[in-house]
Order: sequence, then C-alpha cells, then structure tokens
Amino acid sequence: ARSGADGATRALPFFGKACESGSEEGCLRASEAVRPSNPAESVRLAQLGCKAEPATDFGVKNCYAAASVRAGTGKLEELQAALPVFANGCRKGHPQSCAAKSKAEAAIREATAPIEYEGALVSKTGAVVRIKLKSTSMPAAGSTAEMHRYFESKPGEASPLGALGGLFGGGGLKG
Repeated sequence: ARSGADGATRALPFFGKACESGSEEGCLRASEAVRPSNPAESVRLAQLGCKAEPATDFGVKNCYAAASVRAGTGKLEELQAALPVFANGCRKGHPQSCAAKSKAEAAIREATAPIEYEGALVSKTGAVVRIKLKSTSMPAAGSTAEMHRYFESKPGEASPLGALGGLFGGGGLKG
C-alpha cells in the first residue's frame, strides 16, 4: 500500500496543471502537497485559488491556506496581512478561519502592546523625572513615557499607603 504523502507527491504535477488552469481544488491540493518542503510555493499556489471574494469552499480553503502559512511566520506584517483573509473566511462560515482570526488578533495585540517597565525614582526636577529601571530591555534614550502607580516616602514620613488603609477602615493594630 502506498502512503497518502507518496500519492500526493506523484499527483503534484496534475494538481499544479489543474491549478494553473483555474481549478480551485487543484490549487488547494497542490498547495497542501508542497507545503512541508516549499512554504513559499504553497502560498503562491493557494493564492492562485484564492479569489478576492471566494464563492466555493475550495476558494475559502485556499485563502485560509495561504494566510495560515504567512501568519505561521509570526512576523507582525505577515499577521496583519493574514487577518483580513481570516476575517473573510470566518464571515463565510469557515470555522478554522474564525479560530485563526482570533489567534492572529491576539498575536498582533501582544506584538504591539506597550512595554511596561519598573524602576525607582532617581530625581525629579519640574517636569523631568529620572528613573533607574529594573529591566533587561531598555527604551531608547530620550523616549517619552507615562508614569503610573507612583508612591514615594522616606523613613519618618507618613506613607501614602497608610492613608489608603485609613480610608478603607485600617485603623492600625490593637493589642
């Protein structure tokens, strides 16, 4: 008995010719056959079978296949290019496109989210604040930033956290 992969490899020239002649099914089968060894050719073949508004199930699957290979690189620009393709497939009722759309959106959010840094105040003069950061990756020199959750106290001074505790009923310890 021959394996499915062996049969797909032998049928590749036929699928490729069918694809070049406009067969959406031929494009999908050819794309699937070459994907492990040649992802770029897989995308090219799938894109040939992916119309701007695919009308058939094979057309939707071709669009999904091309976008999946691109999104699989993890590169932001490839994820952004794949997102509208997944959205279109999802609107056409293709569940894998819906799942891939959600995954791509999450990856894009993560890749574009601002980086949070933690540090200690070194000095403050007017609107200029110098902070010593606790991080292995540093922002570029001269970067602008927003400061959140800033508290400072020195030994002997009233702590802002103590004032918060008083607001919420923390009256201190009684023995």
